[in-house]
Amino acid sequence: MKLFIYLLGVLLGVVVIAAQQNSEFNCIVSTGSICAGTGNTLYCPTLQQCLDKVNGSPVATVYLYNSLILNSSSLWSTSSNYYQISKLTIIGYSKTSTPVRIYMENASFLYINVTNNYFEFNLQNVNITNRFKGYTGSALQFISSDSSSGVVSLTDTHVSGFTSLNGAVLSINAPYQLNIQNCTFQNNVAVLDGGAVYINSSSQSIVTINNSSFLNNQAKQGNGGAISAVGSQVEISINSLFSDNLALMGNGGAIISDSVTSPSEHYLYHATFDGNSALLSGGAIYANTVYLQSFVISNNTAQNGGAVYLTSNSENGKIVSSTIITSIFGDNSADENGGHIYAFAMDSFVMSECNVYEGFAGQTGGAILINDTLSPFERGFYNLSRSIFSENYANSDANSISSQHVIQFYGGFFTNKNRTNSHFSSNYYTDQNNIQVLSSVYCRIRAFEISDPNGSSLGEGLCLGVSGICIEGYGLTNAYGQVIGCLCSNHGIPPNCSAPVPTYTPTPTTTCPLPVTCPPPVTCPPNPTYTPTPTSTITNEPTVPPPKPHPYRPLWYVVIGVLVFVISMVLFVLYILHHILRSQN
Repeated sequence: MKLFIYLLGVLLGVVVIAAQQNSEFNCIVSTGSICAGTGNTLYCPTLQQCLDKVNGSPVATVYLYNSLILNSSSLWSTSSNYYQISKLTIIGYSKTSTPVRIYMENASFLYINVTNNYFEFNLQNVNITNRFKGYTGSALQFISSDSSSGVVSLTDTHVSGFTSLNGAVLSINAPYQLNIQNCTFQNNVAVLDGGAVYINSSSQSIVTINNSSFLNNQAKQGNGGAISAVGSQVEISINSLFSDNLALMGNGGAIISDSVTSPSEHYLYHATFDGNSALLSGGAIYANTVYLQSFVISNNTAQNGGAVYLTSNSENGKIVSSTIITSIFGDNSADENGGHIYAFAMDSFVMSECNVYEGFAGQTGGAILINDTLSPFERGFYNLSRSIFSENYANSDANSISSQHVIQFYGGFFTNKNRTNSHFSSNYYTDQNNIQVLSSVYCRIRAFEISDPNGSSLGEGLCLGVSGICIEGYGLTNAYGQVIGCLCSNHGIPPNCSAPVPTYTPTPTTTCPLPVTCPPPVTCPPNPTYTPTPTSTITNEPTVPPPKPHPYRPLWYVVIGVLVFVISMVLFVLYILHHILRSQN
């Protein structure tokens, strides 16, 4: 009997513990002096008290109904108690459905240390503003001293005015997945990396950004004016905007994401990068590998790669591949090389259906510079199909594309507006208005420059030699670089498509003296009547027997079966208990 009571107590304890761990705690920040409430709902006067109270519940939600002013450091750790929160949500509710305002004064908003646990954090519908002009630390900071993982999600959140060492808005030192939806991060400063967001992960973290804006954020002494995501895969889509972000002393005016051990991929869809700047490389983006589709990148500046800098992470200095389609590059500039793009050699590079215009390079490659000095002699394939390069300019060499080795190009339209001191591709040169290359000395006077420092039988420096004239049109060359055809897209007359087209006066036609009389119509004979051949009738056709009905079993059969089973189990339990009681007596 004692054994039976003991087992019953253990069972009840397990049920109670399971009920506690499956419960969801709610805490509402409201007026009052103490925390009070019933059941799983509490009311506390401060956010800090709510966080302390819910720490111990696997799932917790904190509701903010009124604006808050926080002027002390809010250090809060999920490892302070035995139970750790697995999912924490902070939601701002207001009568007007606008974000609840949180004003910080010389304090960070939330600091969470996760240990040996999967952690999920959600922040929704809040506007966090720092009113202190000095160093505050990250608004949200998540650290993990072990292999803890999780998901951090920010939705309908605005954060501005913070200053920290790394990631003024959000700093993550763990392999977390980050989701940013309908957010704005503005006027934040990092002393080192990631003006707004900093992720330092030893594994491939995934960063997803939708319909959000990063405005006027800075990384003063490091990289990534808006985002620094080392060892992470970044996906940006659906109307996201990066504007006026700055890497004052480093790379990636808006985003830097590279990895020493494996490629860090960027997937950008329908995004805009405007007015970002980096002192070194990548005025907007600094990465290993990119896939860019339907985006606009303009007015960005850097020392190399005014818009995009694609670096290498492999032993032979190559990038695996990059793809850019249906996108616009405009008015980007580099103090040295690659007005729009600076890239190391790639196995495959696709730049299809893009408009690349008015790029500037202080030295070489007004549009694109391909640096393949570290790669072996075999070259990748560069597909520029249906892309248009126009009015790009380089002070030294190659106003459109410059490569230090002979590589394979396919496609690309290079148009000309027939203005003074310009020619093929509308790329500006000095004292040249047609297409001609005589030797390597004149490489600087045409759109493409491809030189081979290894030398060959054709000379120390090889050029893509093109000779001939095709003004404001599309030129076709033969294997020797001679223009053998010119197509005018404006109905002009080649080879000068800009010349006025003579007015065409049609020659009057003569009038026939007599009308033409058609012969009478021919009467067709009637179609013969078709009589189908009668089909034979099959006799003694076998009949298919009807299917046998399933045997009917009344419901009381099932009831009797269940009762027999239950009675058998009860008798078995009574038999066991009887033997237990006899053994104790």
